[in-house]
Amino acid sequence: MLRTILLVGLAVMALAAPKPSQAADTVYDCVPDEPRVTAPDRLVSVEIRLKPNGAFASVVYRAANGAVIDRAAQYQNMNGQEGNFRYWVGRLRNNPNVGIMGSFQRNQGRLFYLETVHDNLQGGRTVAQVTSLCDGGRLDYGEVASSPPQSAPPPPIQAPQPSPSPTLPDPEIKKFLDCVDAATVALAAISNEPAQTVVDAAKGECPKEEVALESALERHGIAKSVDWLDGLMKEMRPNLLALVLNARASAARPSEGPAKTEPTKGQAL
Repeated sequence: MLRTILLVGLAVMALAAPKPSQAADTVYDCVPDEPRVTAPDRLVSVEIRLKPNGAFASVVYRAANGAVIDRAAQYQNMNGQEGNFRYWVGRLRNNPNVGIMGSFQRNQGRLFYLETVHDNLQGGRTVAQVTSLCDGGRLDYGEVASSPPQSAPPPPIQAPQPSPSPTLPDPEIKKFLDCVDAATVALAAISNEPAQTVVDAAKGECPKEEVALESALERHGIAKSVDWLDGLMKEMRPNLLALVLNARASAARPSEGPAKTEPTKGQAL
């Protein structure tokens, strides 16, 4: 009898014991680098949630006028990963030709959340970009932000094309960048290679434009034109990677309706 009472008591204790709690999402509070400092709908914050496995759970912006911009409501989205690089991509619900990519990146010891928006009707060009400086936190692969957010605007991480000085050959630069962008989108559609491999191959599809740009750089007094071009490709790499991922995300999903000719402008993106 005593043994039975003990067993019943242990069973009751086991039922009453609290279950291990599930791992909570990691929340990042970030401040967008918003140049429209007086606009009533300027972005003032973005809350980003990561699931315990590192996948993006939600991205929600808030504007100065109180508006809430939930990316999940705007975009059909899915998570992806290239090595340790985690990202999410999506298509605008009312215009499937417009794609977006969001990811965390680090620059000069500071953590940033970066979004780029592309329009397939414009050859995959970047039509909008938002960079946000984030608080300290731990990414799923163990990297820790080394410094808290600062009040000063963050340094630029990437650009769809360089900001050349007046002494640089602007026409040749544009022709080269247009060719590489188009080659990246075309290769993404026909190749199953990793996105990084597609980006590496895109430059090789533009030999004529590359030679013309190198010659123009030398005419403008840039002796190490090859080094300058390598630097340009390094700067372009994040955007080219985004082009590949967005092109593949668009190809993987059927269109839900007729495409619009122009993407929504401003904060609707």
